[in-house]
Formats: sequence, C-alpha cells, structure tokens
Amino acid sequence: MVTGDSPAISKILHLTGHNSYSPCRFCTIKGTPFQKKYKVKDRDVERLKTTYYYPLTHPTDVPAEHRISEAHHTYDPLNLPRRTNTGFIADATDAENDDTGRVAKDTGIKSRSILCRIPSIRFPYSFPIDVMHLIYLRLTRDLVALLNGSYFESGASKMRNCEPAYCLQEKVWRKIGKEMGSARIPTGYGRQTRNIDKYMKSFKSEECATFLHNLSLHLLRNRVSNDVYSMFMKLVLGISLAINYVILDTDEIRLLLKDFVLDFYRIFYRQEYKMLRVCKYTIHSVLHIADCLDWWGSAANF
Repeated sequence: MVTGDSPAISKILHLTGHNSYSPCRFCTIKGTPFQKKYKVKDRDVERLKTTYYYPLTHPTDVPAEHRISEAHHTYDPLNLPRRTNTGFIADATDAENDDTGRVAKDTGIKSRSILCRIPSIRFPYSFPIDVMHLIYLRLTRDLVALLNGSYFESGASKMRNCEPAYCLQEKVWRKIGKEMGSARIPTGYGRQTRNIDKYMKSFKSEECATFLHNLSLHLLRNRVSNDVYSMFMKLVLGISLAINYVILDTDEIRLLLKDFVLDFYRIFYRQEYKMLRVCKYTIHSVLHIADCLDWWGSAANF
C-alpha cells in the first residue's frame, strides 16, 4: 500500500496532476474547462487561462466566447469508467512512446513509475485515498469557505449577497466561531476547539475532524437550509462509517457518499458555468472512497 495526498501520489505515479484534463488515478473522468481572463504582468494585454474542473454533467450556460473544442461528458457516479492495472501500464507505455504529449493529456499518465518494477504493486488498487488530506484538510475547508462566503476571489461580502441559499450571514458565522471557541470537549476527542471564524486557516487535521464529526451538525442546525444540513449529515455519517475499524457494509457508505456528492453539485454547482470552480478533484475523489474500503478495509488503516 502506498498513500499520500494527491500531489504526492501524482508525482510518484508520473501522473499529469490533480488539476489536469484527466486527473484521476482511479477512473478516466475528463475535466470540463473553465476559462478566465487575466492581465499579463507589466503589459496591457488580456489572455485566457484554462483550468479544469470535474462535474458529473457539463454546465448548461457556457458563454459563447469561452466555448472550446473538447467534448463534455456525462458520468454515472456509481459507474465511473474505472482504470485497471493492465490498462494503467499500457497507457503509461504509450505515453512514453508519444512525443506529442497527446497521450499523456488524454490518459493522465506521463510515463511508467518506478513502482512498476514491484510485482506486488497493482495500479490503482495499491494507492488508496488518504482521508486525512482529502476530507479533513481539503473538503472540510472548502465546505467552510462556501458557507462563510470566502471561497471565491470576489470576496465574502459579495458572495453573501448573491448566494443567500447557502451562504451564512456574517454575524451568524461569527457566532458559530465564538460558540466553537468556547466549547469544552472531552480530552479523548483531541485538542480543545478554537474559533473557526478566526483560526480556520491554521486548523490541523485533528481540529477539522473534530469540527466535521462532533460539532458541525450541532453548530449548523437551524442556521443553514434543510438541503445543506442534509448534505452535511450524509457526509458526516458516511465518513464516520468509513473510519470505523469494522466495516460492515461498504454499499451503505457508497450510497451515502454518492448522495452527498450529488447534493453538493445540486446546491453549489447547479450546472452553472460560473460555479464550475466548486467542482474540484477533491469532491470527485469522494466517489472513490468506498472502492478503497473494498480493497483495504477501514479508512483508519490508510
């Protein structure tokens, strides 16, 4: 078993990266391009920067000036196009023999990893998802940023005005922070909680886990919409079951996390081009956690 965060695994497997057109080590999902204008430094010139995101369905309102040639795809969250060990090695070999770089872009694999020499290594099964990095340090932070309005570059106040369906008012979020900072939890749960409004950027994985598992549902109750609260419940229950030392039913976990991802896309993405930026590889990876449980047992093991 080899585990780590997405950038580390991408390097060791010689992948094109978790922000590329084909980013996933478990399946062959293709990214949907998002284009944004930017000014060249020290020059009065505007250019377009393309970043890939990973919704299950393409946006319905792509501006005409941002349309590009790559085809959009629609994916079934329970039937994603999985990679196999044989296919993975074949794609890596093809990429090594292709000087144009097209194979690497399309497959997401640049060359064969040195780990191919180890007979017991199987791609991608030997590389399960690190729940600490994916869920606690990445997804939990993103969910908090969406709720308090700081996710987008436009600034918190603007987002609170334009997205009242899920953004909390500033005074409500500050109150949540104060309540969390004054909470006293048993020492067996970990370190004492800090004000999430003030210190979220410096939260360790343990603090993010404490917020998600033990505090989020209590603090958000009657403060967010029923849809958002239900989404959090599915995530909390699904991950809580996944980190149990005894896994009784991976299908239940798979359905909970699938429903969470679908709720996330419905609430935050809504198939709107401007909201593509919420569809990071982070949220897509949640769909593969149950597969890792099938292969390796409890997520507490990896």
